[in-house]
Amino acid sequence: MNERVLPDEIKIEDLKTDLKISSPEEQIIAIIASDNKVNISKIAQEIGKGITVTKEYINKLKAEGILKRIGPAKGGYWEITKNFEH
Repeated sequence: MNERVLPDEIKIEDLKTDLKISSPEEQIIAIIASDNKVNISKIAQEIGKGITVTKEYINKLKAEGILKRIGPAKGGYWEITKNFEH
């Protein structure tokens, strides 16, 4: 698997410490950071999980305020945010 790098403003270590993100969630963030127009089936393929499980991880990230979908499923994009309000 290709090693992905997050932009400087998004640090996996910060997210893991504050929100206890699991490894598949880290992978999802890294994938989206490198291609914010990626679809769920491509994410599922890259992390080696099924589409349903991948959607569950994405929904958790959205609920935590880390991930947001902008626009429709086709033509939209993902946005990684840092929301540490507890």
